[in-house]
Amino acid sequence: MELRLFDGKAEPYLNNCVLAELEGLSRQNVNAKIALELFRNIKVVDGKGSGDDCILDTCKRHEMCLLSSDKNLLKRATDLNLKTLTLQDGRKIGWQ
Repeated sequence: MELRLFDGKAEPYLNNCVLAELEGLSRQNVNAKIALELFRNIKVVDGKGSGDDCILDTCKRHEMCLLSSDKNLLKRATDLNLKTLTLQDGRKIGWQ
């Protein structure tokens, strides 16, 4: 897995903005409910702002790599010189 390319200490984090969005969606969306269940043991970090701005702020402040399949978000992250990963072929994680 590509996360091993980091120093061996890579740890996933979930942004509080994303968590709040998933919680809201989970009332009507089974996929969001499943995501919440999968992410329940992942550490949550605070971000400032809302939506994509919150995610980018968190990555920038904590020097985190962004894993996303959102092309617009990945473009903005790349423009900010953030490291990015994305899903390739719907299965593998790869560098953007």
